[in-house]
Order: sequence, then structure tokens, then C-alpha cells
Amino acid sequence: MIDCLGATCKRTTLSLTTMDSENVNSQSLVVSLEVCDLQGRNTIELPSVFFRSKLRVAVSDIPLQNDVDRGPNLKGINLPCTDAEINNLLKDRG
Repeated sequence: MIDCLGATCKRTTLSLTTMDSENVNSQSLVVSLEVCDLQGRNTIELPSVFFRSKLRVAVSDIPLQNDVDRGPNLKGINLPCTDAEINNLLKDRG
């Protein structure tokens, strides 16, 4: 996927903690990206995005409008339906 984006990346090692394990070292790539909404009007820079070759996610994990509608704090948010791939990007919380 990084090749498809034409992004320049650096190799790095992440220390991951999950519900099952703590401080597991994992190889990753880090890139800087600029992303926009589906209409191309709102753009945001993501200076540190980590790419993993594998994540345990499935198409069924993608939220749908009925998921958003169940959240009272998400009232009025329209989640457009897209035919998109799941891409393995993680945003740095720092």
C-alpha cells in the first residue's frame, strides 16, 4: 500500500501493548501523509502514520450508519457508504 501512495517511509520498531501481551516489539514503517474527505474539501496532515503489513481486522469491523445512529453523541453524523479496502495504517497518538 505504501508503494501505491507514493510515500517515502522509514523503518522503525514499535513497542505494542494489547490485552493479550505487553511491550511486544514489532517492525513497522512510518510515513507522513495528507488525507482528505470523500469530496476533497477538508484536508488534514498526519505527520506520523505507522504502517503494518498485517492487522487482525475484517470488512465486518467497518462501521455502518446504523452503528453511528446508536451513539447519542454521534447524532447528526452521516457516514457515507463506500466501497473501500481496509488499509493497515495506525496514527501516532503522541
